[in-house]
Formats: sequence, structure tokens, C-alpha cells
Amino acid sequence: MMTLRNNILSNWENDINGHLQRVDSLDDKYPAFTFKMDGYYGVALPIEQDIQINEDFSNAKLKTQSFYTKEDQSTHIFLTLTTEDATNKTVFSSLCEQFIFPGEYGEFRNEITDSPLKWWIEMKQILGNKNVEEMVYDTLGELWVYDYLVRKGVKAIWNGPKGSSADIESDEMLIEVKSTLSRSKKEITVHGKSQLKAPPEKDLYLYFCVFEMSSDTGYSINDIVYGLANDGYDVSDINLLLSKKGFELGKSSRDRKFILWNVYKYYVDEKFPKIIDESFVGGKEPEGINSISYTIDLSGISCEVIIGGEKNV
Repeated sequence: MMTLRNNILSNWENDINGHLQRVDSLDDKYPAFTFKMDGYYGVALPIEQDIQINEDFSNAKLKTQSFYTKEDQSTHIFLTLTTEDATNKTVFSSLCEQFIFPGEYGEFRNEITDSPLKWWIEMKQILGNKNVEEMVYDTLGELWVYDYLVRKGVKAIWNGPKGSSADIESDEMLIEVKSTLSRSKKEITVHGKSQLKAPPEKDLYLYFCVFEMSSDTGYSINDIVYGLANDGYDVSDINLLLSKKGFELGKSSRDRKFILWNVYKYYVDEKFPKIIDESFVGGKEPEGINSISYTIDLSGISCEVIIGGEKNV
């Protein structure tokens, strides 16, 4: 009798692009399928929940997808485990075997389809991921400031991962946003000479956000995006930029909550401490210096307090 793992590998060799193929070695009560698409392949489990999942770790992805099935000639939602790596099919098949194996009484199947994110987190921990906190709060800080500005009537653009010189910009100003989880230090790290340099025709401001991780209160990326959408703002470009940063719709990281304790606004003028071209003799850094990164202590620098109980310092 063919083992489950060999059944998966054999199916992948014969899968037709875009079509599901049943894993025959499983009991009909616990169906599972293999499939391949342009650029990736994997396994699929039918799922009853109306949920959206879109997670990735290393070379693997857990995602809900729709497939048309020949058996009843209709479209259904499936929970899929996929990879784009075609060189390690044997290794990936072992993970897929664990994913679709139902257990003697279907207990493993129920655990996955009832709580797919719980299975995903446990799987990452087993594979050695310590579930290091993604820099969600950096993006959240940028979105919060963007939301704050547009609701004040500022016609602003969030640049997201575009690689622009500023996180947010309008016709009159550029805005750099820095965020931290530390409530004891008012420090930021600046990368390069252009991050705190404004063109002559625009003012440059720095917003400094102080967050604390939370389980169920505070702000999340989705809170900001859905709030804007519900109030009539077009968030299609924001969702596209979030996807490019790794925060696609359905990612659990978009729902991660943070309490926002403080927001400080600084005007980056000639008195603000920074390193730019003009900081060097002749307007050029010393020979052999390829990159510059430095830390600024914001304590004692004049600012406007947007959120927080402190007085302007």
C-alpha cells in the first residue's frame, strides 16, 4: 500500500495545472488534494469556515483559496499549504503529510480546519522559528500618522515600501515616522544622510510614536485601514502597498494590537541634530565611508505632543 507521503509525491508528478487531485490513500471521510499552479504547488483541505488566511514562513505559505471541483461541479474554499521551491519536494512532502493526516478519528483534521492559525504558529515553533515579533508597529506608526493627517484635511500620500525619501508627503511637507516599543528612551535610529534632509520647497517633520504590545486593546493595521474604508476613503493603494511590505489581506499580523501611549511631532530645521551632506567638510563624507547610521536622543528637543500627558519639552 502506498504511504501517504509517497502518494503526495506521486500526485505532484501527475497534477494538471490548476486542478485538484485527490489523495487516494486517505479515507473518503477526510478528503485532501494535491495541486500545482504556475510557480507553486502544494496540498489542499476543504474548509467550512468563511475565513481568510494568508500566512508565510520561510518557503511555505498557508492560504485559503477557491477551487472548482469536478465531483459536484461547483467552487469551494480550501485551506492550502504551498511552496514555490521545486528543489525540495521530498522535504516539503513531509510537512504536507503532517498537514493532511487526519488522525485515527479525524482529530488532527479538526484541529487544523477549526484553528488554522494555531496550527501554523505551532508548526513555525517546531521548525525553529521563535516567533520573533515582526516590525508591525513601524508600519502601524506610519499608518496612524497618515490617518491622523488625512482626517485633519491634509492631502497626504503614504509611500509605504516605495523607497521614497519620506514615509508620508504632501504638497507642502515631508514626514518621517519613527516608532518604538521602549517607553524609557526617546531615541531614534537614522539611516543615511537623506532621511532627515528636506528639499528647499518643503518642510520636514518627524513623528515619534511610542507603542506597547497588547493582546486585545489599542490599534492594529486593520483597525486603521478598515476605519478609513468605512469612512469613505479609498484604501486600495494602501492595501497594495501593505501587500508589498508583507502585510497581505488575511495576514494575522494585520490584526496584531498595540497601545499607542505617545506621539511627538518635531520640526526638522537647521537646529535639529542630524547628519547630512553639509555636515562634512566640502559637503562630502570621508573617503571609504559607504553608509552612515546614527542614533538621535530626542530628549530636550522642542516638540508638539500629539498624544500623551507630558508637556512640550
